[in-house]
Formats: sequence, C-alpha cells, structure tokens
Amino acid sequence: MELTRTVLKIEWILLLIFLVNCISVDGQCSGKRCGECIVSGPNCLWCKQKNYNETRCAVEATLRSNGCSSGDIVRHPVASITKIKDAPLQDGGVGVEPIQLQPQEVKIRLVPNKLFRWTFKYRVAENFPVDIYFLVDPSYTMRNLRTQLANLADDIGTSIRNLTTDFRFGYGTSMDKVTLPYTHTTPEYLQNPCPGDSSLTCAPPHSFLHRLNLTNNVQAFREAVRATQTTANRDKTEGLLDGVMQVAVCGDKIGWRNKARRMLIYASDVDYHFAGDGKLAGIVRPHDLQCHLAPEGQNMKYTHDTILDYPSIGQIRKAITDNNINVIFVIDDREGYKNYYVKLNPDIPGSFTEELSTDATNILSIIRTTYEKLRGTVNFVNEAFQNIDTQYWSACGGRVSQTDQRSTCSNISVGAPILFEFRMTLNINKCPDNINERTVRSSIHPEGLEDRLDVNVEYICDCDCQAPGQAVENSTDCNKQGRLECGVCHCNDGWSGDKCDCDISKTQEETCGQTTDGVNYIICSNVGECQCGKCVCPADYTGDYCECYNKGCGGYIGTGELCNGNGLCQCSNCVCNEGYNGTTCDCPTSTDACTNNNGTICSDRGQCVCGKCVCDDNNYRGDQCQECPTCPGQCKANQDCAECVGFKQGKLSEFDCAAQCSHVSTEAVLPVENITKCQFFDDEGCQIEFTYEYDEEFKLKVVVKDTKTCPPGPPDATTLALGVSGAIFLVGLLLLLIWKLLTSCLDGMEYKKFATEINDPKWGFEKNPIYKDCITEVQNPMCDIPKGPDGPGAEGMDSVVFRKK
Repeated sequence: MELTRTVLKIEWILLLIFLVNCISVDGQCSGKRCGECIVSGPNCLWCKQKNYNETRCAVEATLRSNGCSSGDIVRHPVASITKIKDAPLQDGGVGVEPIQLQPQEVKIRLVPNKLFRWTFKYRVAENFPVDIYFLVDPSYTMRNLRTQLANLADDIGTSIRNLTTDFRFGYGTSMDKVTLPYTHTTPEYLQNPCPGDSSLTCAPPHSFLHRLNLTNNVQAFREAVRATQTTANRDKTEGLLDGVMQVAVCGDKIGWRNKARRMLIYASDVDYHFAGDGKLAGIVRPHDLQCHLAPEGQNMKYTHDTILDYPSIGQIRKAITDNNINVIFVIDDREGYKNYYVKLNPDIPGSFTEELSTDATNILSIIRTTYEKLRGTVNFVNEAFQNIDTQYWSACGGRVSQTDQRSTCSNISVGAPILFEFRMTLNINKCPDNINERTVRSSIHPEGLEDRLDVNVEYICDCDCQAPGQAVENSTDCNKQGRLECGVCHCNDGWSGDKCDCDISKTQEETCGQTTDGVNYIICSNVGECQCGKCVCPADYTGDYCECYNKGCGGYIGTGELCNGNGLCQCSNCVCNEGYNGTTCDCPTSTDACTNNNGTICSDRGQCVCGKCVCDDNNYRGDQCQECPTCPGQCKANQDCAECVGFKQGKLSEFDCAAQCSHVSTEAVLPVENITKCQFFDDEGCQIEFTYEYDEEFKLKVVVKDTKTCPPGPPDATTLALGVSGAIFLVGLLLLLIWKLLTSCLDGMEYKKFATEINDPKWGFEKNPIYKDCITEVQNPMCDIPKGPDGPGAEGMDSVVFRKK
C-alpha cells in the first residue's frame, strides 16, 4: 500500500512538471504566420487545419489536445547544404595551384534554434608555396648570423626544396629610430656610428631597410646578405617592431604571394621598443598600420620612423593576423632576452621563439623544423557569423567522438586528409523583416594560410506550406481576395477578416467617423473600434457609432439601480415602466400618496406632482399640506396651556387647565421632525419652549419641554467684597516675603565679606594710610654715586642723609 502511494505521488509530480513545461513553452510560442511561429521557439509548431479556432502556434501536445490532426501539424523545415565550389584536393607544382581545403564555397539553409552539422576536409598539399622573409638585426653582435645566412644560403634552399619545390626568400634589416635618445644624431655619427673602432667602418644608422624582394634566386639572396654592413645605435634596446609592421602591411612591395605560407624570421639578441617608448623623443602620434616604404638607392626605406610611435603588441597582432604571417623569433640568448619573446607567442597567433646558437650555425635546422611544425599543424578560425553559434569537431584523422571538440590538429602528415565537423545553431526568436537581412556570409580558413571556405547562410524563416507550390493565391476560401497559407487567409490590400470578406478600401473616417465641422472626425465616438467598416462597440455601448452609453442614465445614486429600478436605460435615456415617468423614472403617476383621510388631494391646498403634494403657498406643509406653521394664533393660543401643564403656573386655574389643555403633554426633549417650534418668556423672564403638530386626523398636538431656561440673578455684594479683599491681602503678603528674602541675602553677603577682611593677615603689617611718620629722610643727589672701582666712590666718599624732625 505504501509503495502504491509513493508511485502515485511520483506520477502526479511528473504530470505537474510536464504541464508546467508545456505552459512555459506555450507561453514562448507566438506568431501570426507559420514561419514566425516556428522561429519563436525550438518546440513550437503550427496547425494548418482549416476551421481550426484554437491557437495555431503551440507545442505539439497542446495542438493535439485542442483537436489538430497529426497530418495538419506543420513541423520544422530541415536544414540543407549545397556545395557551390567543390574542387578536389590536389598538390602543388609547376603551374598547378595546390588545393588543401574542400569544399571551397557552400550555401546553407539554416533552421532557427536547431543544431546543424556538416563536414569539410583539409589536407597538407605537397609542394605548397612558402615565402620566407628574413628580418635581421644589423648590429655588430649579430654579425655571425649574417655570415651564416650568406654561407648557408644554398643549404637553406636545398633543405627547403626537400619540403617544397615552390619557395622564395626575402631579406631586410631593422635597427632603431634615427633620433635621440635612440641614435646619435651628430653628423660624424650619422656617417659612421662606430667612430671609436678604427678597424670597423659602419653603415649609416637606419630604422628599417627592405633590401631584397621575395625571390627564388638563392644567389641574389646570398649577395644581399653579404652586402649588409654593420650599423649601431645609442641605446641597447632596438626597434625591430617597426620593421615587422612594414614587412606585414607592405605586401605588394615585399612580394608576398596570395597562395603561399608566409614566414617571417625575426633575428636579434636584445629586447624591443614598443608603443609609448616614442615619447622619449617627443613622438606621440600612434602608428597608423599603413605602409611607409620609399625607394632609397637599391633598397626601400621606412620613412616615418621619426613621425610615428613604435607599434603596440596589439597592432602587431592585427597586422600579422590580417596578412596570415607566421613569425619565428630567432634569439641569441647570451644576455637572457629570449624570454621577452616567449611571452609574445600567446599574443601573436602562429608565432614561435627559437634560440640561436653562439655561432649561428643552427639557423638551418631552425628554419626546417619550424616549417615542418607549421606545415604539420592546422588551426581553423572563422569570421563571426551573426546570430550563429559555431563549433569545430575533429578526431584529427579518426572518427569523431563526443570528446573531440577542437579546431586544431597537430602532427599532420603530408597528403593525409583530415575531416572536420562544423556545427552551427541559429539563435533567433524572430526573423528580420528585411529579406536582405536573412542572409549571412562568412568564411572558414586555417590560421596563417590564405585557403578559404566561403559559407553563405540563409535563414529558413518560412514553412513549406508557405511556398508557392502549397499556398493558394486568391483562394475561394479567402473570398478570392487573399492567399490561403498554412490554413490561414492573408488578405489582399483593401480586404480583411478571417475569410477576407471585409472591404476596408474606404477610410475609417468614411465608414466609422462622425464630424461636426466637416474636418475633424471622431471614430466610433472614441470608445469602439472600426472593424470591417463598422464600429465594434465595447460592453454597455450601442449605436452605429457607439454613441449610446447604456449606463449613462441617472437615478443610480439614490437606489443603486439605473432609472431608479423603474425603467430601462437606452442610449443614456430612461424608458420608464408603466406607472412611472420623469427623466430618471422617479415620478409615480398615482395620486394615492397625496390623498388624506377625508378623501381630498393635498387637503385642497396644493397639487399632486410626481406622487408628492406641492402646496399652493409657503404657509402650508406636510405630506398632504395639512400643516400651517405660519398661521396666526397657533403659538400665542397655546402659551397659557404650556405654562399650566408644564410648570403649574400662569393665568389658567387647575380646573380650567384640565378642561382646555387636554391636547398638551410634556417631554424632556422636544421632537424635531415635521413639527413647529414655539417659545415665549413668562413673568419671571424664563424662556419656555414647546412644539405643535397635526396628527393624521388633523388634530392639534402640543409638546412642552419640562424645563425652562431662566437668566442668571445679580451677583452677591458680600461675596464680591470678600474676594477682592482676600486677593489684595495675598498680593501684599507675597511682596513682603519677597522683600524679606532679598534683604536677608544681601546682609549675608556683606557679613561674609566683612568676616573675610577681618581674617586677612595683611591687617597686622600694613600702615594706616592716614598715618604720617615724624622723621623725614632726604638724600643728596650729588652724593648718590655708586661705589666701585670705576666711580668716584672709590675714593671713600659716602652718601649724605639729612633727617628732619
């Protein structure tokens, strides 16, 4: 039993998950046409069944549950590939262009949100063209390399010829910018930058000299290398990146071939200047990635070395990548600069760093092994496909498995084809409205080579049932005014509706508009919609132009119902039921409410209007005009009765009061509705209040308030006199207490001061200021001379003092 319950719970949970997923996916499916629908989601399908009234764009489960037959469910079209150029792979040779990539151009019809796989082949061709350009540091420390290049020129050619018969060599030298602080600029130095060594004459300094175009003439290459003289600069770091940039971007002057593997051998023994270092010479203009070579004698010289800053690593990367050049940094590492170039390899695709031996004899093996490494490795890259995710898969010679997602293969043998699988997914949920934006063109190519596989992609944005063969123009199902496409009519201009039976050739103003000035039109009274030349009104609105608001009648506030519940609201006017009239059906036509007990209408003092009495003048009131509040004698005639009944006083005796005032009673609180209020003053000046009214039998009824309001009496003279006297006494007593408090405080302060002076010890030593001593002392100023070794006092004279008694 417990197991059964668990299974049921799991089944309910799975069913709930399924329903949630269906609802979630259905919410993503949308589109008025089949093509728009299938693009909106990977599981979205279309129902082309005729007379299908449910949502046509949904997942399959929803379409089936809504009654769409399986044969009428339109599924996603199938992607396809067409090979436009498919020349077979072939080796190179004399007059034969090698083909390493097959096919060369394809056209793909791609279904949105569906993975599409297709394959292409790559094979390393024999005798594939190779162009090798040597960019050499012409400093004194690199002389061994230049010597070896010249001596081994034939050997290098022979070694390369064993790999391919179609090769060419080019040659150039690069040093540094010819300006301070990189190069001495004195005239003597500019002629011979090595003045300290009489045995060595150096060539004038230069930034970059292109000395030999790419050629298969090995002898010319040897002579160009041997003709290179040593030169020098001031600082240790050199500017070979200026030369790299010119070799890369000056393809027509260097002689690079389009269909060739391009190799740049960069040889040096120090590090390099790069972007920003030019500020030391005041060169702040960034490099423009343009060619600036001009003829100088038999060579070509870089002319903007003092105008443009050194190129950045990013600029070198772009120039090398755009021109499919493989850079091999050949570095003499005696001073430990090789690592500077090793760090460049990740930033410059297809580059390598090799160490040059001290005597440079390993240059031949470096060239051969590097070429073999480049030839045996392929890395495919592609220009970005808009809205398309791409992946490369290859087993590099075997069968593709689930772990073989890669774009690079190594150790490829010459002549052995490699199969690559290219996977594409078009990620869009809506096709562009512009047809021209539904095609994408890009290319796939091996990094560092000019081989290209052009890929033309076309988005499949329409279902098969939208094609001319299945869609029916001017179908009878569409009133011959539309195209029947995937079960839905798409109407011609001027027609609308599910069956294209609505003529909308006229303007809305002509069919659904009203105007008061002949210029400005109001469409469907601004509340409805003009559809098929007619106003479709919202709830509670009617009329040809939705001009009638059927909830715009009065009478709602008082009763909670329109027309007071006594009629129907039609076009903002009440249509009353029988027995009622008025604009809001609030007036009964019956006079029953106006008739009193004696059968008269409004007591013959008024007219019955809308079921209520309207009295002839303001003297009468009441439902039947039975009261006369302003008639003379009513308040006056009942004053005596009010006094005797309410307060046992007045002119009437007890006997007369009982006989004449039987209609009078007393209450603590007088009534306030539908009564007349009277008041008067008795002989004692007290106010007496009473009311009177007429009952249903038109009999007078008087109610007297059982309390009267009397004026206050005169004040008591004795109490007033005692109060004033007491107030005066209290004020005087308060002032006396304040005076006494102040005087006590002042006396205390004076006594404290006196006691302090008495205890002051100075009194025992100071003289009385009015006392005068009886002896007067006078000093003779002439005798008041200081004693000492420098003054007259030295002779023994004393000062004289006269005392007068």
